[in-house]
Amino acid sequence: MNSRVARRETNPYPALDLRLDPGFVGTLVEYVRTRGGIPFAEFMDRSLYGLDGEGGYYNSGIVSIGNASGDDFLTAPERSRYFGRTIAKALVDMHAAMGRPRRFDVVEMGAGNGTLAHDIIETLQADHVELHEALRYTIVECSRALIMRQREALAGRQRVRWIHANADSLPLRKVRGVLLSNELPDAFPVHRAVVRDGELREIYVTVDSHGDFGEEERWPSPALAAVLLDLNKLFPIAAQPDGERLTVNAKAMHWMRELGAALDEGYVLTFDYGRPGVIRQAPYTVFDWEQYPLDIGYRYPGAVDMTSHVDPVVLSKVGERVGLMPVSTTSAPKGLYTQPAFLEANGLRAALAMEADTRERSRALGLLGEDYFNFFALVQEKSRETPGDDGMKQRSSNLTSRVTMVPPEGCAHLYHLGDIKALNRASNQGALPPGHYVHFIRMRGLVTAMSSLRRCRVLSSGQVGDDGHVRWPSNLKVRACHDVYIVVTALSVPEMKDRLLRGVAIPFAERHGADAWLSSDT
Repeated sequence: MNSRVARRETNPYPALDLRLDPGFVGTLVEYVRTRGGIPFAEFMDRSLYGLDGEGGYYNSGIVSIGNASGDDFLTAPERSRYFGRTIAKALVDMHAAMGRPRRFDVVEMGAGNGTLAHDIIETLQADHVELHEALRYTIVECSRALIMRQREALAGRQRVRWIHANADSLPLRKVRGVLLSNELPDAFPVHRAVVRDGELREIYVTVDSHGDFGEEERWPSPALAAVLLDLNKLFPIAAQPDGERLTVNAKAMHWMRELGAALDEGYVLTFDYGRPGVIRQAPYTVFDWEQYPLDIGYRYPGAVDMTSHVDPVVLSKVGERVGLMPVSTTSAPKGLYTQPAFLEANGLRAALAMEADTRERSRALGLLGEDYFNFFALVQEKSRETPGDDGMKQRSSNLTSRVTMVPPEGCAHLYHLGDIKALNRASNQGALPPGHYVHFIRMRGLVTAMSSLRRCRVLSSGQVGDDGHVRWPSNLKVRACHDVYIVVTALSVPEMKDRLLRGVAIPFAERHGADAWLSSDT
């Protein structure tokens, strides 16, 4: 099937004042013609980034990112420094959840002006010295021009290094810490496809005899075919109605696999605009912060931004296949927040109570407003796993000596299930508080509040004898899962179950484990 796209001579939106580069357009037309057509993803890539480094929207020299009225983009870090400050608070909690390692990697991919990195590092240096000392901040950036801008913003910072590379070909391995991005996957070129007779056809861009761009349906290109297996598992093609159009961010799917390979232990924190189901929505063009139809991109390639919403469910499901598990909380059972909800859960509003500058407070409150309702935060975790004594894979971490402290009456010590080997060592040494109970607790869809447990489920329990050893039931069976925790408390099994059933908060004296940092149940 072949369809014409409107000719470029007439501007249907004269108010846009688009800055067309005729030389680049002519080069792009010839590029498409000599190849007999190219996938839409390649057309989008060439329109944005040019040919051989020449031309294209991002090479035009007219793109600006900031907080001024004439800027092309208004990103959250540029809007208020409290975005970076709140992310810094989340990083502190992640660092603590990992046992406060002496080296903590933060890898930011696509760092824009460097504003987010600046605000994170400045906050850690001022308020969280321990993490600042452990911090190793790496920026992965494909634009040399942006690297120069970032170096200026981060001048004098000793713990920052740069890698000139594409994020979807991440040249890093054995990262222990956090992989961070803000509005990155939306910058990846997307494939457009349509379902025909239960199979997927890809939209190619062609050129007619008049030099106008058109569209044609063909069999999937190698890049799209490479993700069809993953795509079919998430979105069965044969079950879709004939004519269903899809926007497939194959590069983002590959990028998520790269993150899984790069991360040894820690978290992936992704901010972007989109929501579940936008795989069914077409890409669009953007000019002066307004959205316009895709055909503007065909008429004025290189003169206007082309983008697409990101489907976080696709990213999450691909991530799970490479060991990146969504971190569940009350408000985000699948590790998926709206961006304002994530910022609130990590203390943005509380932090603003201390801000004396009314203008800064107003800008920061804007991060919680409707401008960001279409933005999401996806939180994923990868645990370092080692074979357990029972053959299961368990998280490798240390149960600290603080377990020997007797929790106050009605309180608890909280640990991740991966600490079972260390718990057994403490039991063998008789180091546990006599008379206390050890409960295995499942918190599916719910994580701890900042200081208490609520509405969880007791899977199994043991009791500590007078000799400090745990007496386990003979039929004990607990499967290692990311949402199962160990709780040491004076509360008996009936007392624990009753309180959890009634939703009564159980405060804990010590917090450890992967999910304790994320909560909105305060």
